[in-house]
Amino acid sequence: MYFCEKGIVLRQRPLRDNDRIVTIFTENRGRLEVNFKSVRKQKAKLRPLSETFVFGDYRFYEKSGSALPVCTGGKVITVFPHLRLSQEKMFSAFYFCELLINMTPINLPSRDKFELIWNALHYLEENEPSFPLLISYAMLILEYCGVGFMKSNIGFSEDLWKRMHMPDFSLLGGIKEDRKTLELLASSVFEKIREHSGREINSLKFVKI
Repeated sequence: MYFCEKGIVLRQRPLRDNDRIVTIFTENRGRLEVNFKSVRKQKAKLRPLSETFVFGDYRFYEKSGSALPVCTGGKVITVFPHLRLSQEKMFSAFYFCELLINMTPINLPSRDKFELIWNALHYLEENEPSFPLLISYAMLILEYCGVGFMKSNIGFSEDLWKRMHMPDFSLLGGIKEDRKTLELLASSVFEKIREHSGREINSLKFVKI
């Protein structure tokens, strides 16, 4: 069966000599693990579509009984070029992708999560990352997983709580809380992420917080 999906590459891993297993978060099917055959060869036509942070329009073939669909074609829509020019932005983007992978099972559709990763990468394309951005993204992930804090404020200002739960990251610029308050909030949020996913957030070692 052939099917087409728009999606964002969250991760890619080598497979055998020239293949890659690529994690793509799609609009309508959620997180997919996809086989890109022979894509590690230097002149492979599908190689650009397998690179991390690429947003593309993909064509897949899924064979009955096969564990993974295979990418057979597609086109790159954007590679977020400005994001790739900054190490700090790149590390933040890896953090966004890691959280989404850790908090989302394969083949579980979520339009909210797709729009969240799109909004986060698009924001990084035009803006510098910030501590409130990293916390807000994690809080929204928890909400979309059904285990968030939104309806039970844990002692923070109403304005901070509202801004942190809005998927419009441009609103984070109005946050006036001090560093200590944000660190206290981040501690609760990241602990909830670890509890729910059962994993450490490895990319936190590299992001600027």
